[in-house]
Amino acid sequence: AEAPPSREESLHVARLMETAERYDEMVDAIRNVATAGQELNEEERTLFASAYKHVITARRSSAKMILNLEKKGNADSASKIKEFRDKVESELSFICHDLINVVEKYLLPATTANDVKVFYYKMLGDYWRYLAEFTSGDQKATATKGCEEAYKKGQELAKTMPPTCPVRLGLALNLSVFYFEVVGDPDKACDTAQEAFDEGSDALAALEVNARRESSKIIALLRDNLMRWADAGL
Repeated sequence: AEAPPSREESLHVARLMETAERYDEMVDAIRNVATAGQELNEEERTLFASAYKHVITARRSSAKMILNLEKKGNADSASKIKEFRDKVESELSFICHDLINVVEKYLLPATTANDVKVFYYKMLGDYWRYLAEFTSGDQKATATKGCEEAYKKGQELAKTMPPTCPVRLGLALNLSVFYFEVVGDPDKACDTAQEAFDEGSDALAALEVNARRESSKIIALLRDNLMRWADAGL
């Protein structure tokens, strides 16, 4: 039998697949790197996040499109639409559980730095949230619980980081979206977003212009959400 590819070979393939925009193959390659038992460096973490983000984004878009088709209620194509929905939801579920397994089993245990742990907890929360978006009943309850637990663990560790840190801000942004869209708790969503916005804004002025860019973008998104949620009469 052919020997499995080495960590270095898999990393090389992941880079190639990203260039070729072959994201399903990129996921397969970067998974081999992530499960090799070593801590990922910054480039490898970026490749890992990018690969999964591309494959999940495509399926989430499909799932939302199917939802719109179902709302229109075309009886002639109802069974075909349901078949397509089941297929997309099955793929979504596989991708989310795959990432959650790799992060919990391999990446978090191999990680020592707090900021990297926060990065992984944010990612865990995000993929549990994607599961919660399209599941119902017990599955939704499990995904919702997994999501909140991951974000909360990340939030606890993030307290040691500056309030302008993009990972800390991004985690607060996504946690507030989770409270609003998944849990349906606008008060908690606004409180979470407002706290991150206030702390981040106050500390932003002390940063150099170049260091501000990414943080400013997330602070702007927090502000936009707060305004949008206020406009909705909340």
